[in-house]
This record gives sequence, C-alpha cells and structure tokens, in this order.
Amino acid sequence: MGHYTARFDETCDVIVSRVQESLERHGIRVLPTFDLQAVCDCNTLCPCPYHGASACGCQYVVFLAYGPDAEMGSPRVIAAHGHDNQTWLSLLRGAEVPDRRRTGHQIFDTMLMDAIAEASVKPELAE
Repeated sequence: MGHYTARFDETCDVIVSRVQESLERHGIRVLPTFDLQAVCDCNTLCPCPYHGASACGCQYVVFLAYGPDAEMGSPRVIAAHGHDNQTWLSLLRGAEVPDRRRTGHQIFDTMLMDAIAEASVKPELAE
C-alpha cells in the first residue's frame, strides 16, 4: 500500500482524536509531529486559502504510527487536513520494503486500516 485517503464529515480534531485512540487500542504507538493550529496564529498571519478570510479554522496534523514490534518496519505517516467540518485523513508509506519484512509491513498496514475504519464510526451516545 502506498497511499490511502479517506474523507470524514467531522472536524479534524475529532477525527484525529478518534484515530489516535483507536490506534493505541490496537497496540500502535502514536507520536504527534505537527499541529498547524499549535504552531502558528492562523487567525492573524495570513488569509485562509479556502475562505479568503483572516479568521482561519483550517487544521493540519501529522503523526507517526509505530507498530507493536520491529518486524513491522518503519513508522507510517498519517496526515489529517480539515476545514468546514470535513477532514481528509491520509495514510502514507515510503519506499517498497525488502521481501524479508514484507509480511510484517502488510500486517501493520492491515492493523492501521482496521484502526482507521474503527475510528470512522461515530460513537453511540450514552442514554
């Protein structure tokens, strides 16, 4: 798998939180590496490329996902881009892996896809 993107009708913060929690439940370690809203004052520095207004509610988050063991190879990069209550989540992987580690990578990719699918289901409201 080289690249996977899914669209969600939720805010970026909600989707990122759900995905991180789901990955951790699957034994996958998550390391946040970039958060657009945390590193810049997007409300005053530049106009929003999507809205043209000075108040930008866009979000871009990048994190690394590490498999539970070394056989699963290098971490995967997960990026989430959101605006207007929609989020695009991308799962990226680098170059092809050597044959001796391919099975571990395929298992890890399956774990990631299962965790993302689990996170895409809205939690039931408690009554």
